[in-house]
Amino acid sequence: MTLNRNNSRQKSDRKQLLMLSGLLLAIVAVAAVCTELSSGQSKSQTAGPAVQKQDTVSQSAAGTESPKPEASSGKDAGAAGSSKAGDGSQEMIVLTDGKSAAASSDDLTITAAESEEKPSQAIVVQTDGLKGDNALCDLGLAYERGTGGHAVDYARAAYWYAKGVKEGSTCAMNSLGYMYMEGAGVQKDYSSAFSLFLLSAEKGDAEGAFAAGYMTERGWGTDYDVRKAFGFYAMAAEKGYAPAENAVGTMFESGAGVDKSYEKAFKWYELAARDGDVNGIYNLADKYRQGKGTAPNNEKALELFGQAARMGNAYAQYDYGSMLAAGLGTEKNLVEAYAWLKISTDTLKQGEGILGAVSYLMSKDDLAKAERLAEDYRKKYKSLASSAAVSLSDAPASDKISSTYPKKN
Repeated sequence: MTLNRNNSRQKSDRKQLLMLSGLLLAIVAVAAVCTELSSGQSKSQTAGPAVQKQDTVSQSAAGTESPKPEASSGKDAGAAGSSKAGDGSQEMIVLTDGKSAAASSDDLTITAAESEEKPSQAIVVQTDGLKGDNALCDLGLAYERGTGGHAVDYARAAYWYAKGVKEGSTCAMNSLGYMYMEGAGVQKDYSSAFSLFLLSAEKGDAEGAFAAGYMTERGWGTDYDVRKAFGFYAMAAEKGYAPAENAVGTMFESGAGVDKSYEKAFKWYELAARDGDVNGIYNLADKYRQGKGTAPNNEKALELFGQAARMGNAYAQYDYGSMLAAGLGTEKNLVEAYAWLKISTDTLKQGEGILGAVSYLMSKDDLAKAERLAEDYRKKYKSLASSAAVSLSDAPASDKISSTYPKKN
């Protein structure tokens, strides 16, 4: 991104004119950002799960204030089981690490063995505080994240999630779905992931419906169908699930699966922002900046970009820094602008051009101050391009799906 701005000064000698020409080049670059910021050349951000789900629920919300998707039929739940398994019987599952395991759902005791020739080692897991349908999911989560005294073990996490699915836990359905999407602890399988999300959605779970919509929108593990995807998103959004509220907004903005409406998009972004969704906050800021669905308001846009920037959204950090550099919605502040642009370049290459232009306009002391500030901000506000674009290689599979939204249990 570049900025176009004319800022001329009269100089009397050749040396001053040469200095001026260099300064103008920098100012032109900085000012170009203003032009682009004002013209609204920005894409809506949607964050989603790495899983898919959705099979039914087709709806067009054209002409309605808020979408009300039809209930899904759930006939494609596939391999995801729903039978109870609380009879204490032993079941054998082959784990991806080559080990075998026997488990009793009554006492939650795992017996694991490297091979038939070696003596088995009993591992009794702590179940204090684990109650209700999510107890097995919580146990799986402990293995997935390496908490509660357990080493990280994706295969065991998947095992306990599978047990939770049999008990009807939507938490377990979603968690195992994420693992099938990522191939963590189980073989990667989008169809199985979608089936699990669909099963969760049919039980009324908002996260499952959102994941199903995300997969249906992309044709992962199911047929590509934006109308059905919109229906799943709408189902989750009406339950107050913030990522889905943002997704409904993006579909109204783009006209995917529903009649295009900036006004409705703006309203859904407001809801997503209110509920703390970082992409919803960014998209709301962008609509204020562009004046789409609402009156233009640079002051409000700046405030919201700043909020999303502090939540680690790299695009917001870039736009926030650009507005500070251009003096849009506030007085120009090159030190702050440089700091935000600097940390955005950890993820986004597009910030490098304007960063150089801003630094050209700064004194040596101010530049040193801005560098220190950038280091401070880097520690406080880790830059993520977006939950949809970032791969957290050392995070649990479920977190990779939606890096800015902690998985609900």
